Amino acid sequence: AGLKTVPVAFNIGAEDVRENRLVPFLSNLLRDAGVAPSALECELTETSIVADIRAAKKLFDELVKMGVPTAVDDFGTGYSSLVHITDLPVSVVKIDRSFVQTMETSKGSNAIVQAIVAMTKAMGAVCVAEGVETNKQLADIRMHGCDLAQGYLFDKPLTPEAVEVRLRELHSYRNQIDQDMAILV
Repeated sequence: AGLKTVPVAFNIGAEDVRENRLVPFLSNLLRDAGVAPSALECELTETSIVADIRAAKKLFDELVKMGVPTAVDDFGTGYSSLVHITDLPVSVVKIDRSFVQTMETSKGSNAIVQAIVAMTKAMGAVCVAEGVETNKQLADIRMHGCDLAQGYLFDKPLTPEAVEVRLRELHSYRNQIDQDMAILV
């Protein structure tokens, strides 16, 4: 559609971890579409990782070897050993929305978010807060040093057609900023 490719994150199901079909499928898909592997991000929930840590590590290793970034989704809900998580080649850790939603009312949630952000940064990964719905939540996660946020504060789920419209709006907005900056220089 003439738009710049933007990264797309998608969840990997537990069955995709056990079966060895995902990596060849993605490899063929990326080749046929002419899209760089870095344009995808494969997310696996912490619970799925804990269910079969060896299979998850093998899958993540293969994805990273292909150049596809990997993410741990819903972090903080899977009762995992931190040793297992830190042993995975993870690009992104996504803080479960339940912690973000209760930060204002729970010192415990606030402390957990702070700890997850610190752990993620120590691992050299990007930290994303899920379920951000208010400006206060956004300010709080920024205060803790979280890298990115997603949630209804920014938008609700969109159809492919609405995504295209939004990307065109962002492209137009960026072009206007570039022109304004050129005038200032």
